[in-house]
Amino acid sequence: MTSLIVNVTTATGSYLARLLDAFGEKVIGSGPENQSLATLGVADSVEMVSREAVADIAAGGDVRHIYHISTGTADDAGYTGALATVLSGAKGSPRLCHVIDEALLRGSPAARHAVAQVIQLRHAGKVFAVNALLSHHDSRLQAPRSTMTELALLAFRIANGETHAPMMLPATARQDWGWTPEYVDALRRVIALDTPHDIRIGSGVLLSAQEMVETTAAYFGISAAQVAVVDNNAVADGVAADRDRLRKVLGWAATTTGVDLVRTICEGAAARAAAESGGL
Repeated sequence: MTSLIVNVTTATGSYLARLLDAFGEKVIGSGPENQSLATLGVADSVEMVSREAVADIAAGGDVRHIYHISTGTADDAGYTGALATVLSGAKGSPRLCHVIDEALLRGSPAARHAVAQVIQLRHAGKVFAVNALLSHHDSRLQAPRSTMTELALLAFRIANGETHAPMMLPATARQDWGWTPEYVDALRRVIALDTPHDIRIGSGVLLSAQEMVETTAAYFGISAAQVAVVDNNAVADGVAADRDRLRKVLGWAATTTGVDLVRTICEGAAARAAAESGGL
C-alpha cells in the first residue's frame, strides 16, 4: 500500500511516516525541508515530492491513503479544498484524512472552512473524506515549542546550574493533552474505517499548567517556584476527548497521559537542549 502525507515534515507527519513505514507501507511526502524525518530515522524511507506534484500523484491511482496534516494557514486550508476536489475524480478511489489541531482550528476561519469542505465532499458521496481533530499533543519534535516543552527545557537548565527567571504563565483551562507518536496510530485507524466520519482524537485526561510545573520541577529536583509562576485565577476546564468512543470506533486509547506525559517530555529535555545548542 502507498500513502501520501502532505506536510510530512511536521511532528505529526514525521511520526505518522515512521509508523506507516514500520507497517510496510510505501510513504510519499511533501513539506518544507527540516531534520524531523532524519531524527526519526526514516529520511531514506520517505519519497519526497514537491507540493505541486501532489495533486497529480493523488489522482494517478497508485496512492490509497492521503493524509493532509494542516498547518492552519489560509494557504494550507485552501490547498485542502483543492486536494479534495482532485480526489473526487481520482483513479482508484483514494481516501483523504484531513488532520488539524484543535488549537489551530479555533484561531483560523480558513481552517474551519477547509473542515467544512471535507464534510461537503463526503456528504456528496464522491470520496472517502474525514476530518481528524487533534487535542493538545506534544513530542520531542514539536515546533514551535509547547508550554510543556518550554518548562522542561527551563527546568533542565536550572537544574544544571544555569540562572534563569521563572516563566510567567497565565491562568488557562485544564486541557486534554496527549503524546503525538500515539495519536498517529489513531490516524492510521481513522482512514481505514468502514464508514467515514469525523472524529476528535485525544487522551481523555485533562492537565493543568500547575500540574505541568509541579511535575517538571519534581522530575529535575528543583522547586516549582524556580520554574514558573502560574496565575491562579479560576478558569473553566476544557473538554476531555471521549475515551470510550475512541475505543469503540477505533480500538484505540492513549496510554501516555497526564503527569506521565510531562515526565516523558522531561526525559527528552537534555537531548533537545543539546540539539538546539542555544539559550531559551
